[in-house]
Amino acid sequence: MSRSHTLLPPTVVGMLLVTSTSSFSQTSRRVPADYPTIQSAIDGAVDGDTIVLAEGEYALTAPLRFHGKRVSLKGTGIPIKTRLISNGVDPTSKSLVILDSDDRNLVLISDLTFQDGRGTYKETINTPSLDGVCNSVVMELAGGAILMESGSSLTVERCDFNNCSAFTGGAIACFKSTLRLEKCIFKKNKTRSMDFDTGGNGGAVLCSNSSEVQVVDCTFDGNVAHSGGAVAVDCFASTTFATCVFKANEAFGGPGGGVYCDTAKVSISESEFSDNTTLNGLSGAGVHVAAFGIANIERSTFDHNLAADRGAALSVRKHGELFVGESLIKDNRTLDFAAGLFCDGTAVISSSIFFRNGTRTGSAAIDVDQDGNVTAINSLFHENASDIGTIGTSNNATLTLEHCTIANNSAGGVVQNGKNELSITNSILWSNPSPWGSLTFIGDLGNHKVTYSCVDSDGTIPGVGNISVNPMFVSEDDFHLLSASPARDSGLSITGIERDLDNYARLCGSAVDMGVYEYGQCRATEFLRSDADGDGKTVVTDAIAILSFLFLGGKLTCLDSADLQDDGILNITDAVYLLTFLFKGEFLPAKPWPVCGADDSTDELSCELYEACGKVLPK
Repeated sequence: MSRSHTLLPPTVVGMLLVTSTSSFSQTSRRVPADYPTIQSAIDGAVDGDTIVLAEGEYALTAPLRFHGKRVSLKGTGIPIKTRLISNGVDPTSKSLVILDSDDRNLVLISDLTFQDGRGTYKETINTPSLDGVCNSVVMELAGGAILMESGSSLTVERCDFNNCSAFTGGAIACFKSTLRLEKCIFKKNKTRSMDFDTGGNGGAVLCSNSSEVQVVDCTFDGNVAHSGGAVAVDCFASTTFATCVFKANEAFGGPGGGVYCDTAKVSISESEFSDNTTLNGLSGAGVHVAAFGIANIERSTFDHNLAADRGAALSVRKHGELFVGESLIKDNRTLDFAAGLFCDGTAVISSSIFFRNGTRTGSAAIDVDQDGNVTAINSLFHENASDIGTIGTSNNATLTLEHCTIANNSAGGVVQNGKNELSITNSILWSNPSPWGSLTFIGDLGNHKVTYSCVDSDGTIPGVGNISVNPMFVSEDDFHLLSASPARDSGLSITGIERDLDNYARLCGSAVDMGVYEYGQCRATEFLRSDADGDGKTVVTDAIAILSFLFLGGKLTCLDSADLQDDGILNITDAVYLLTFLFKGEFLPAKPWPVCGADDSTDELSCELYEACGKVLPK
């Protein structure tokens, strides 16, 4: 890479000089030592001050308001020792904190417990309709603990939210605002209306009306709502979840036991969804993507979720889009159809495993219906159970399988029911002992194309490159290929599929292999994006290392680690993004982050040496 040795731009020099010490006075105002109440301490504070609460319980007669001040409010010790509870007499104003258009400067709240907040009356909000438009409707109480409106900005760290409730946003309701939650626990919060048709959404958190929300290392446990038992994201809001846990949350009248996404965008990584439920015959106990919603899920686990109908782990409806990568979907259950994924929208599944999912009737792992479109790449399906197929299509659906292995499922393999579009390439469908076998066509065959695949059948399935002989797996539960496997070097190279399920290079012989695993061990270096200097940490010195490389002739041994955006170009923007991430929590690095991994993208940057991860992964 060519570099010009020029002076650093003044704005960058200024950013490098930023420290945690601001120009504000940063006075600590103690409650009750210096001020009798929290509100009086806020009223007496100036920008940069910290209000410190002594251990104890604080009964608030009215919601706290910050009046546009850039201050911090923190408890002492662990959150449970410093609690805020609502003791207001006005039933229409029982939130614990309200932020409005005056609070555009960042407010920080930390180390507190919010308990028994009951929300504040909000006359109207926008809610999504089936045509992707958000319409104003009459509303009730919102934001049991915290209500955010009109461009306010808040960071909450290490706080607990217990037993709060409102009509919508049981603990937090965020409208057209910016919110960051880190290391928080939301437990047994709920939306109070129990009407199956009109109950509120977001048992713990509602993100709405173009809000931007980041949720990092938080736990949602036992929250309940009509839809979005834990979190609801709607009306053009954008929410990112990283390293979060969703367990035992419930949607009692609508979809989305864990997360509900409607006319909005959601990104989820390194997170766990377990024991979440939907009742009343609806879907998506883990994550539900409604019309015009977009969800991107990576490196996450869906385990023992239960839906009354369709999509215990995941569901995506018409006009919705779902992308799932490097995730595990196992032991989920429905009464009818698709314990793993139900789709009549659009879904792309990559490098994921569907294991031991089960349903009473219908397809066990994936059901594609009503013009739905599913593409599964480098994904493994085994030990799934139902009465008709591991993957099923019906009603003008489209299914594409590339480099998938579907084996040892008592449900059978792929069942095409009626007029649908089916394409299977470089895949193995073997030993699926049921009346349906590994590949079955029912009724009007529609269009189907099977090529370069290994399918157990009475005769070889018509199509170029197909075989019908034992693929020779390592064992009945290990679907790597033995050296003598006829599926080795028998596939067709597909542009864009460059790695297998183990992240090994997808070409490791004279031709690619069939199935999810490539025989061989072609390797590349594992690294942590953002750690430009290779010391295993993401700190200011990494930005300095990038700038030194660009302007002063410094050396980087892993260029990929410095490419914050993973756009294949290393420039000053990467340093600025890193500094913004460090000091403002914005612009999260692209994966591999926040844990080590191999680079998923193909570009001209390389990683010659990176030792901080302690091991080498396949490229």
